[in-house]
Amino acid sequence: MIDTEQLRRRYKLAAMVTTAMISGCVIFGGIIFWLIKNSNAPLASAENNLLHPAVLWLAGIVGLTGSFVIKNILLKKSDATTSIQKIDTLALADRLQTALLVSLAMVEGVILFGCVIALQSRDPNNLLMPLIVGAIGFSLHFPNYEKWKEWAQDQ
Repeated sequence: MIDTEQLRRRYKLAAMVTTAMISGCVIFGGIIFWLIKNSNAPLASAENNLLHPAVLWLAGIVGLTGSFVIKNILLKKSDATTSIQKIDTLALADRLQTALLVSLAMVEGVILFGCVIALQSRDPNNLLMPLIVGAIGFSLHFPNYEKWKEWAQDQ
C-alpha cells in the first residue's frame, strides 16, 4: 500500500526544488540580458561567434529530448524489484525525485549553455532558444502529484 502522505511530502519538496531551479535560471538569464544590454561592447562578429544559432537550437532539442529519455529510463519498471520494495513509498518517491532532478538538470544545462553563448556573443537574441526550451522542459517536467501517485500505484 502506498503511503500517500509520504509521497505528498516528497512531491512538495520536488516542487520546491523545481521552482528554485526555474527561479535560478530566470535570475541568471535576466542578469545576462542586463549585462548585454548595458554593455558598450559591440556584438561579436560572425567570425568570432562560437556557434551558429542553428547549433544552439540543435543543442536545445537534443538536451530536451535527452531529458525525457533519461527520465523514462530512470522510471522504467524494474523486474528485479521485490514485493517489499513495491510497497516502499520512500523508495518509489526517491526514484521519482531522482528522475525529476536529473531531467530538470538537463533542461537547466541547455538554458545555462545558451546564456553563456549569449554572453560570449553579446547578442541577446541568443537567449531566445534557452527561454523556449526551458519553458517547454520545465513545464512538461514540473511535478504533478496525480501523475506521481498513479506511477507509484502501478509499481
